Amino acid sequence: MDWQLIGWGTFAGLTTGLATFVGATPAFFGSVSGKERQNIMLGFAAGVMLSASYLSLIVPAAAFAQDQGYSAFAAAAQVALAVLVGAACLDLLRRSERVQSIGGAEASEAARRVWLLLIAMTAHNLPEGAAVGVSFAAGDPRIAIGTAVGIGVQNLPEGLAVAAALLTIGYSRGRAVLIGGATGLVEPVGAFLGVTLVSAATWLLPAGMGWAAGAMIYIVAAELIPAIHQEDGHRRPIWAFLIGVCAMLFLDIALAA
Repeated sequence: MDWQLIGWGTFAGLTTGLATFVGATPAFFGSVSGKERQNIMLGFAAGVMLSASYLSLIVPAAAFAQDQGYSAFAAAAQVALAVLVGAACLDLLRRSERVQSIGGAEASEAARRVWLLLIAMTAHNLPEGAAVGVSFAAGDPRIAIGTAVGIGVQNLPEGLAVAAALLTIGYSRGRAVLIGGATGLVEPVGAFLGVTLVSAATWLLPAGMGWAAGAMIYIVAAELIPAIHQEDGHRRPIWAFLIGVCAMLFLDIALAA
């Protein structure tokens, strides 16, 4: 087991988790972004994550599977199934979040919604951290950096969303930022579990990378893209999405050189 690799993977999870604090910081100064600006951030994050999931996870996962002796057909089937399982895990998590009862009868409906958002963000940050850890287990800096950048960028608007929501129910700016940022602190735990498991059993690497890609694609499809289409006039967020795709494409190719 490569403890240096595990250390770097866990550190990367900590870094992406801290991105939620960075995203939440504007709430401390009272300069919470307008809806359109938040949608632009979400669009960019969606583009980065979608591009990273394919270039940094799915394609290398299939290559790793073939290196382990699988035929092209078997490698493709293994990775495709892992992508579906990763998406299914996030879907189950999202469904479970919706049925939770928060706060009891005395809590306002607004407070319930805010705390449900907070729990949802915290819960899905764990598999996001695992995705970062699995990418580091591959031992390829291009894969690791691509995934970490994708997760880190999309954590910025997440931190802001939670902090802004807490402000609406009377939390002070400082507490809103601290709580919003703290939702990302489960990511290093997920990263440690992901990198340790895959490092201990290298045959799990293609499936693990496929699972991570499925989780990322699900977040893009179920949360980020619908969010930027909630209002009319979403031309700029769409361009931000395309810029995110191209930025990740450029980074992936440049790091491979």
